[in-house]
Amino acid sequence: MVGDFNSAERACTEVGGHLVSICNAFENNILAEVAIGKLQAYGTKDFWIGYNDQFNKGVWNWTSSSNCTYTNWNGDQPGNSDCASFQISGGKWQGSDCTTPKAFVCEAYSENQSVKPMCKNGYTYYSEWNTCYKSVTTTQGCLTKNLD
Repeated sequence: MVGDFNSAERACTEVGGHLVSICNAFENNILAEVAIGKLQAYGTKDFWIGYNDQFNKGVWNWTSSSNCTYTNWNGDQPGNSDCASFQISGGKWQGSDCTTPKAFVCEAYSENQSVKPMCKNGYTYYSEWNTCYKSVTTTQGCLTKNLD
């Protein structure tokens, strides 16, 4: 599925998660590897992450309300854009128009830490973060066109 930033966040919350938050370089690198394996095969070049300043220009926050301070902007990004996307090639972030349809990655936190958690259908568990991730790659109810 692809969607604009707010639709992507809504889709994630409907399945009990949020757009992915990235709190350190390790998570950023793992996400890049997952994206190469899961999204790049579908021709996806970038995807939404949960970082934006839509409600307070210049003050970037995660949709999950995470307090992560790590960033990995590409060059002079984010520019004047209000939403962040993740470039699969290189793993850098760029500012993007929030209304642009893109693929997205949701995250959902596990509630049970004593045994390996069961992730919701379609999510993969990563014990390093005690988090389940899902890459979203299909188009559904959207007009398709070249999004480059």
